[in-house]
Amino acid sequence: MAQRDFFAHANPDGDEPSDRYKTFGHDTRSSGENIALEHYDVLATPEKVAQSVVDAWMNSQGHRENILRDHFTEEGIGVYLNHDGGVYATQNFY
Repeated sequence: MAQRDFFAHANPDGDEPSDRYKTFGHDTRSSGENIALEHYDVLATPEKVAQSVVDAWMNSQGHRENILRDHFTEEGIGVYLNHDGGVYATQNFY
């Protein structure tokens, strides 16, 4: 997202999370994705950044539902720090 300058579940080519899951052989009937983009001051600690992202997800009904769904058995998390203080976080479930 950072390299292509967008922030959305669908990329500029129109690929949705389910398309990305299929590419790697995952069943898309039971998958989910949370994304976050936050901007921080250079003095923010990794712990503060992580807590802020998780708090934002837990305070959002849809993101919270993804985190708490009992049928998700696997999770992957990606974090990218941009040159301007932007932190992109992606949480994928299946």
